[in-house]
Amino acid sequence: MKNSASLLAFVTVILLFVVLYNIFMDTFANGLSIIWVLMLVVFLAAYFVRRFVYLPRFQREMAAELNLENPELEIKTNKELKKGAAVKARRTYLGELSSYFWFFFIIFIFRSFIYEPFKIPSGSMQPTLEIGDYIAVNKHHYRLQDPIWQKTIVRFAPVERGDIVVFKSPTTNEDWIKRVIGLPGDIVHYDQIRQEFMIISDCMIPESVSRKVDWNYPEESLERGCKISKITYGAFSPNYNYFYNGSYQNMRSETLTTASGSEVTHYTLQNPSPLNFAAANIYRQPGQTPLTWVIPADHYFMIGDNRDNSQDSRFVGPIPFEAIVGKAEFIWFALKYNSQNGSLEGINFSRIFTGLYQHVSPTE
Repeated sequence: MKNSASLLAFVTVILLFVVLYNIFMDTFANGLSIIWVLMLVVFLAAYFVRRFVYLPRFQREMAAELNLENPELEIKTNKELKKGAAVKARRTYLGELSSYFWFFFIIFIFRSFIYEPFKIPSGSMQPTLEIGDYIAVNKHHYRLQDPIWQKTIVRFAPVERGDIVVFKSPTTNEDWIKRVIGLPGDIVHYDQIRQEFMIISDCMIPESVSRKVDWNYPEESLERGCKISKITYGAFSPNYNYFYNGSYQNMRSETLTTASGSEVTHYTLQNPSPLNFAAANIYRQPGQTPLTWVIPADHYFMIGDNRDNSQDSRFVGPIPFEAIVGKAEFIWFALKYNSQNGSLEGINFSRIFTGLYQHVSPTE
């Protein structure tokens, strides 16, 4: 009886998940959260049937079998009778199904409010993140959000330049992961010849400044109050581990300065021959020249570290705060990616539990 009920409940859980997955995952950006909630509702309903239907019925049946003089009193006070009835109720199909509630509830709370695991599916963030990396994303770093529609309840830490962020793509329901380059109010410009970003911050009217600035000599054309956010680039060197667009890639360091004055250093990849992004299908803001963007309020400019091989804000525009899922913090598991045949082979122990940031405090 117990084994068959347990097996049937397990099969129900699997089938329920598969059915809900096919219904919601391709339709809603928060499909997995909706699936989790609906499953919890099913388990909770099974618990109520177990607790308020099966348990009283089994208590009455056991009291009748024992031929007790005062069954109503025994049902309320006899611990052995209560325990026996609870075991019977638990071993029913709905009883077994209800036992999944706490397991799924704990996972739901953890992934909704604490940390959520993500797998890196592409090379857009190489060399920082590799295909086959599994990362932990902090869900409570920036905000407390409702777990269903993912609307902000309370804000916490601000989004910083240099943060690696998971967010919902504005064109699909997919989770994308990129690095924050531009903050609200910034003017972001990409020099495709030098393969460098330039950022102007703190302007009173950034839309006006962006139309006047000479990007060859930005310091000489800034209005009062504007400042250039410092980005330091290292020298390019070839990295023969990465091959894109018919060529091995160049790698160099990039150091971004946060709002607090600390620095975040990471490495980027770029093609040896600069690509003509201005001729590509890039995102163009009205009134702005190609490769120049003004970041609206509560939006962020996200870029892949694999600069010439990433679908990011250059193509889809700035990302709203509400689309942010969380801040990527560390790699908790990793598989080795074989670039020759595109397969994952074995565990990459050297990357497990490695952090994603190199912070340098500002000098006094």
